[in-house]
Amino acid sequence: MARKEQVLVSELSDDAPERETVVNRIITRSKETITKLTKTQTELKSKKTKTQTAQASLKVEIKTLTDRLTEI
Repeated sequence: MARKEQVLVSELSDDAPERETVVNRIITRSKETITKLTKTQTELKSKKTKTQTAQASLKVEIKTLTDRLTEI
């Protein structure tokens, strides 16, 4: 739909009232998309941090168990 609107904007004259409406709609959708992408990026960074923390914790636990087994 955005592509159709871009074509429509290019076909409208600079002083057409519909042009402003279409341009504003495109801008609004773009802002919504940026907001969604930013939220998704934040969630992914958070999940990555949690995963890295869990992985580090498991590495420490494996090392501890390995040391214990080596002692035996």
